Amino acid sequence: MAAVRDAIVSAQLADKLGPLAPAAYATLATIALGAAGSAILHDGPGDLARVLGGEPLARPVIFVTDLGAYLIGTFALLLGVFGLFAYRSRGIRLIGILWELATFWPRGAHPLAAPCYSERAVPDLTRRVRHLVASGDTVVLAGQSHGSVLAAVTALQLPPATRSRLALLTFAAPLQRLYARVFPAYINDAMLRRIGADLDWRCTNLWRRTDPVGGPVFPSERRASNDPAAGVDRLVRDPAALTVAPGNTVPPPIERHLFRFDETYRAAVRDLAARLPRR
Repeated sequence: MAAVRDAIVSAQLADKLGPLAPAAYATLATIALGAAGSAILHDGPGDLARVLGGEPLARPVIFVTDLGAYLIGTFALLLGVFGLFAYRSRGIRLIGILWELATFWPRGAHPLAAPCYSERAVPDLTRRVRHLVASGDTVVLAGQSHGSVLAAVTALQLPPATRSRLALLTFAAPLQRLYARVFPAYINDAMLRRIGADLDWRCTNLWRRTDPVGGPVFPSERRASNDPAAGVDRLVRDPAALTVAPGNTVPPPIERHLFRFDETYRAAVRDLAARLPRR
């Protein structure tokens, strides 16, 4: 029970600290702009401290300034090292999540990073879905984590005739929790509701309270009682049970952001497939 409680608290930490982010950004921006203005005037922090308080104040300010320069270089080095080992550690894997969050967008938004993956993945998915529908099939398009964003954007690119034979399954989806929060001009509640309406609400989102990345697409506090979006999000228990299963020696693991193709997943696929039109 303690492990489950700790996992839920850890997963919700980012949500609790979210309101502090604008204040932190504003503080850092003010300091950065002030330092830049001081440098333009050829009056560095040490010179300014010497004017305000003499040499006793200038010495610690110069020390802190030099230390900051070394720390910036060290941080850049550590970032490269963490990137090499990100796939081995659950904690360091956060860097990979942030990288995927940024490189979803075209390279004009991050010219020094790798080319974005959505410019190739979305057209490929669109062509594949259209080919399957043209062959007479119906399609359940499933996406996990950042793949749920690709699946949602793909649904927006399809013509109405194709969408009429498509259902959407997302799991561990950061659509609302990360993308709508960081990029609200592009991914927001109106855009997500448009996807649901275009698919006649043949969409399901599986999420866990222990997941630090994914979450509900339509949070309950934003919905009315008769809202069709109320049937989209389905809470999945994590762990699956609190007792050791017969024939096993350890309790079920806490999966967090990891989704397996288990009975919960298969049941969601069967439910969506049953709601699609027959040939």
